[in-house]
Amino acid sequence: MTTYIFLDDVRMPPDDGNKWKVVRDIDDAWASIVTAWHTSHGRGEIVISLDHDLGDDIPTGYYLVKHTECAVARYHEFKPKLEMRIHSANPVGRQNMERGIESIYRMLEKG
Repeated sequence: MTTYIFLDDVRMPPDDGNKWKVVRDIDDAWASIVTAWHTSHGRGEIVISLDHDLGDDIPTGYYLVKHTECAVARYHEFKPKLEMRIHSANPVGRQNMERGIESIYRMLEKG
């Protein structure tokens, strides 16, 4: 079972035949990741597409990447099957998120 999560404050997900859960902020995105991981007993894949800029005074998509990175590093049992995509138009934000995602993937590979 694959869960599709789309984090963006304005845009809608692509019409690609997948059933995307649209979330508009970091709290809902994190809750969706944890819920998908928990309900699949860690066996289901989680695909999340990330925007960086989520509006004024709202934590960015980069914050979610860093939060996920910390959780994977800190809690040895939290090893979700993640595919993290970026659809942000912010070049600096994209670059920062890419580095964080690479770190998450390295830690998940080490198991």
